[in-house]
Amino acid sequence: MSPTEYTLEIFGPEGSPPPLVVQRSDTPFLAINIGDALNTLGWPELSSYSHLRITDVEHVVTESQERLVHKIMIRTRIEETD
Repeated sequence: MSPTEYTLEIFGPEGSPPPLVVQRSDTPFLAINIGDALNTLGWPELSSYSHLRITDVEHVVTESQERLVHKIMIRTRIEETD
């Protein structure tokens, strides 16, 4: 079996597909937790949101083309700032 593929999908505050951002990697992403702040700088797809907070994290592990795929899907809400 080939190395594991890691995918991160970020959904905007509306929460419905398709994801606003999809990132793929050959190495695992660091831990992502409910309540974490998401800095949107550097992602043009998220430029209309200045502050996001993670509200849900879902993991899906599947096999595709003889390769294990670990997908992390995160949902967000707009964080109110003072």
